[in-house]
Amino acid sequence: MLDKIIQLQNIIEGQELLLDNLDLLVWYLLSPDKIGLVNQKYADFFGQQKDYFQNRNIIEFINEKPGIKNLVAQNREIFIEKNQIKIEEKYTSRDGVEVIFEVTKTPKLNDFGEVDYVFCTARDITEQKAAEIRLENQHRAIKELHKTAVLLNESKTLGEMLKLTIKTAENILDFKLCDISLVEGDNFVVRASSEASSNISQQVPLGQGLVGKTYASAQSHLVNDLSSTNEAILTDTNLRSVISIPIKNFGVFQAVSTDKNAYTENELELAELLISHLITALEELKHRKDLEYKSYHDDLTDIYNRRYFKESLAEIEAKRLFPLSIIMADLNGLKIINDSYGSETGDQVLIRVASKIKEVIRPGHLLARIGGDEFAIVLPETNQREASLIYNQLKENCQKSLGDQVPVSLGMGIATMTAGSDQNLEEIVKEAENKMYQNKLLEDRSAKNRVVVGLLNTLSAKSDETEEHASRMAVMTYQLGDKLGLSELDINRLSLLASLHDIGKISIPEEVLKKPAGLTDREWEKIKEHPERGYRIASATKEFSAVAREILAHHERWDGSGYPNGLKGEEIPYLARMISIVDAFDVMTNNRPYKKAIGKEAALKEIANCAGRQFDPELAKEFIVIQQENLE
Repeated sequence: MLDKIIQLQNIIEGQELLLDNLDLLVWYLLSPDKIGLVNQKYADFFGQQKDYFQNRNIIEFINEKPGIKNLVAQNREIFIEKNQIKIEEKYTSRDGVEVIFEVTKTPKLNDFGEVDYVFCTARDITEQKAAEIRLENQHRAIKELHKTAVLLNESKTLGEMLKLTIKTAENILDFKLCDISLVEGDNFVVRASSEASSNISQQVPLGQGLVGKTYASAQSHLVNDLSSTNEAILTDTNLRSVISIPIKNFGVFQAVSTDKNAYTENELELAELLISHLITALEELKHRKDLEYKSYHDDLTDIYNRRYFKESLAEIEAKRLFPLSIIMADLNGLKIINDSYGSETGDQVLIRVASKIKEVIRPGHLLARIGGDEFAIVLPETNQREASLIYNQLKENCQKSLGDQVPVSLGMGIATMTAGSDQNLEEIVKEAENKMYQNKLLEDRSAKNRVVVGLLNTLSAKSDETEEHASRMAVMTYQLGDKLGLSELDINRLSLLASLHDIGKISIPEEVLKKPAGLTDREWEKIKEHPERGYRIASATKEFSAVAREILAHHERWDGSGYPNGLKGEEIPYLARMISIVDAFDVMTNNRPYKKAIGKEAALKEIANCAGRQFDPELAKEFIVIQQENLE
């Protein structure tokens, strides 16, 4: 064996310095059990002198260095195979650090084809292998994330989605604790967590801790030394590193480790990718729930709609929840409210109706808006007497609104189905509807009248259309009607017209009605709408419809230059021609924000000047005579 070592020394004579300077571990094996020569790099790695290895028995070396047992087994295979191979081996350095080498082993044969020695080199590939492992883990994680994305998309409930996200996080991250906190009111509430997270705080105020910072900033945070920050709320002082990721406006995901520097930017990116899949799934779930909610709820009042009402009736009937009572309710005067105040006010009244009904029904009862102004109240396990109590409570609630600007009035009907009834539920609904319509005939008329009275009061408060103005006009129109020989019916109509002629101004803003300066073109166009709006208001009630046509025409002019329809001469209704003269005289002789009053004689002169152009000349002549007599 000594001869072989000398032979090796002769072979590498002059190359020893070169071998020692190589960034490789180099050694020669004389036989499967004997090391011949090594370079300085090899000796340094194991913390020995080069001479230590000469003629060293590998078995003895193994006993001293257990970390190279695999190396020996692989070396024995070399001599069996008798050819050059490359293999990966793990060594333990003198510092106890495991290093992975790529080992090349080349048998050198003599003239007889026998192995003289084996030339071995080892290249440190520890970082390369680590990079390969990281890449492999990343590929595995991405594959796992893709699978999770598919499963999240198939999940039907929030709980399934959160549980799946935590499970995937366990496969791609190393952590002690992991949880998902969702925003509920003013707090973050833990809704999913790893098993180890079961003892952590389940609720945190929105503005507190790293979770609060992450949510508020809408940015991810990677903290690898929690002891250096006071932002984290820790229940375990052993926790060191954290990944904190916002889940859009839903909440925050966090993974926490007991090791410092536990997470890399790459792991943060993987976790962010996972959460992006969760966000997509949560938004889709929210979209589905919103669509489902909208399909069964009324957009305006946020109560159930007709579709839900119909489907629920079938379910309730199948469950035999008897006795079953139905209350049908219809808002009285919605059209006149819309025509008077606008559809926005009408919408607000419908919302008030829904609110008043909610106040009197109990859990388990069903309230639905099944038409424009129609509501249905389904009362399972409620008899006629109990339903009547709810009916009366609702009536009382509506009665309390009589002092409001727009009072609420409902026409209602009740029907009850008992267990032994030979009627079906559809017939019970129809019975309740019929009773409602009968009640509505009694209630609707007075409700509309109350709306008009409320309109007049409101108009008086916001404009110069005061009770005094209406009262003065009523006197003057009576005098004119009496002189012209009008019937008592027409005189009464003329008096009503005096009160209602400008009711359409209710929709015009107060600042326009009381504007002291000239009106803009847009404001003037708004003013000119009031005859048509007044016509619609008056037409909505039987009592006031008698003067609706006259209200529409009271700003028409004799020469055809008036509005809204440009009527001319006797095309203009007779009473409308009369009221326009009386109205003009009263306006001229009483102060207005935009104009001071003039004397009655001057006003009569102006009417005379406008006769044949603005006013019916014959009516103007009669009016002037009456007023001049009043002046004497």
